[in-house]
Parts: sequence; C-alpha cells; structure tokens
Amino acid sequence: MRVAPAEGFGFCLQTNVESALSLYRELAAWLFGQRLGVGPRPDPDTLPQDSVTHPGRYEREGLIIDVSAGDDAALRATLEPTDDIAQTEDWPPMVNLPLQPVARDDSFLLKLPIADADLLAVFFKPDQPGAEPSYVHYGGRAHRRVNC
Repeated sequence: MRVAPAEGFGFCLQTNVESALSLYRELAAWLFGQRLGVGPRPDPDTLPQDSVTHPGRYEREGLIIDVSAGDDAALRATLEPTDDIAQTEDWPPMVNLPLQPVARDDSFLLKLPIADADLLAVFFKPDQPGAEPSYVHYGGRAHRRVNC
C-alpha cells in the first residue's frame, strides 16, 4: 500500500507472491509519478548503520536469519531455510548478503538470489521503540530475535 495524503490519493496491490514487488514498484512509479507528479523520498548515498544493536539471530518457522556486522561495520544477513523447500527448489546458498540502509530508521533492503527485487527488512521492538530490536520484519513475516 502506498498513499499520498496531501493529494488525497492511495492504492493497494494485494497478492500472495513476493515476485509481485517489481509490478508494485512499476505501478507505484506510474501512478504517483505520471499521474500526480510525486515520487518516493530520495535515499541519500550513504546512511549510518547500527552495527551494534541489529546483529543477532532472528527465527520464524521455516527460516533463520543471522545478521552480523563485518569489519567495515556493514550489516550482512545469512538466511537458512529450516524446511525442505530450499532443497526441493534447489535454492543457492544465501550467505553474507548485504543489508543496504535506506532513509527510514532501522530499515534495510535485502536482495535474495531467489527473488526478483530487493525486499525491505525492518528491525523493531514493539514495546520499546529505539531499543535493541526484538524482531525483523522481512518477506511479509516477523522473525523473532532468539539471542536477546
């Protein structure tokens, strides 16, 4: 869903496949750019990353996400499926994938080798905003931090 409150306009694309993200971005660019003359806020070239509070292990049924900080303090993610889908679908390894910071606090873009577009990963702690995150929301699901 994307809205432009000042223009009194919004739209929502509902789907059950992550591969529709490219369609969503194209449609949003056309609707907001061509029809309304507005676009998403620009991201600066470099943004600070929090290499202290974000690293950790985040899990949900079927997937483990390990977030770590490299020597350059850049955040990276390793994804490990815990069910058989990775083997039956012949997925490539998903190790040390860069988390690219965006202009929204605690948010990063993550590109998987099995996806057609970058997806947003948002770190949050619902009961204490600004504290060490207890979840990462990625791929339409929340992953709970297991090593708090």
